[in-house]
Amino acid sequence: MTRALFIFPQMRSFQVAVNTAEALVIVILLMLIVSDWRQGKIWVPYPLALLVFTILAIISNDARAWAWWHRLSEWMAGSPA
Repeated sequence: MTRALFIFPQMRSFQVAVNTAEALVIVILLMLIVSDWRQGKIWVPYPLALLVFTILAIISNDARAWAWWHRLSEWMAGSPA
């Protein structure tokens, strides 16, 4: 979804596109939870996913300053440290 947002001129910044995509996921999850609530049963995966995505949306903006994150990413990509 983040990559698809680049077709819009306002989304040329990677950070803006990521934040917008995260916000869209959160809104969709909220809509699913409300829909389930109206039907009388809230399925556990939706609130759990909402919690995880909300935490990720909050902390992802600071991840570029984390040295341990850079090392982990380089290790996972197989790049030299």
